[in-house]
Amino acid sequence: MKVARVAAEAGGETGPPAGEGRAPLPDPLSCAEALARACAEAAWFAALGEPPTAAETHQADLYARALGAREPQVSWLRDPSAVEALLARSDHGDRWWEREEAVRRHLAARAAGRVGKAALDAGIERLVPWMLAPLEGAAARALLRLGSSDAALAKVAAGAAAITIQQEYLRRLAGAAGGHGFAEKFRLFLAGRWPLLLAGERLWIF
Repeated sequence: MKVARVAAEAGGETGPPAGEGRAPLPDPLSCAEALARACAEAAWFAALGEPPTAAETHQADLYARALGAREPQVSWLRDPSAVEALLARSDHGDRWWEREEAVRRHLAARAAGRVGKAALDAGIERLVPWMLAPLEGAAARALLRLGSSDAALAKVAAGAAAITIQQEYLRRLAGAAGGHGFAEKFRLFLAGRWPLLLAGERLWIF
């Protein structure tokens, strides 16, 4: 199946369902609470505009490869105006987003099969308080530090981070490996970055 193949490319193959001799299935609420603690301790958007560290460069490379780039070229943007110009362009296409969405659906189905749809949704509800207002405030403060008071851009940044939190939640409950592309993306956000988009071999990060 195409979706399964895309998930495998993103590090999404998780092996057979849990059974005898396997580790117990994760509890969605405990998973959500652990993820919320990580979110509470993160310096969201604090590194925007800063030169990348070696660890961030490595994480960016792994994330781009998970989405299909063979020889990734990473561009680290330094100011909000460059981000606005990039996001306003219409020539990048949606292929990277479609690949992420295919992987997300694969993980969601797998996670629901492991823990049940109701339990899965209950965990997501536990994460909702972390999915917009705190992120938007952090993004607004980071942008202001860089000379921008663009509330719309802060909302876009917060939305991207919220999506990433949900992706990481699904990855964990699906049992996907820690080297999964969504895990690398989540680590970039935790480090204060904002992965923007991938077009061809080039990944842009703020």
